[in-house]
Amino acid sequence: MQAGRELDVKVAEALGWIRKEHPVHKVDVWVLREHDGQIMDYLRNDEFQPSTSWESMGVLVANARDQGIQIDILPRHNGYVVIWGKRWADNLVCLDAPHGVCLGFLKAKGIPV
Repeated sequence: MQAGRELDVKVAEALGWIRKEHPVHKVDVWVLREHDGQIMDYLRNDEFQPSTSWESMGVLVANARDQGIQIDILPRHNGYVVIWGKRWADNLVCLDAPHGVCLGFLKAKGIPV
């Protein structure tokens, strides 16, 4: 799967986030935390781009750890190696770390990409 919006949506859904319209700001958001029907914490859809943004990739890595999935990124002369859990046999060699981390996260969750 290529980096971009389709992959970003798949990752957000795998994190358990729900796409909604923010009741006050009237923008599409990913709900991170909700209480009594009120959105407490959210990211705008255009702010969460883990397959192309290093900052969003960091958000993904932190949330993956909360779900018990450890993701490591090792730089190599020909790109990056992305490793999740202790399954070295499943590691990915990729040119772009954010894209590779998204693919690794989905594979760790058992979601086909």
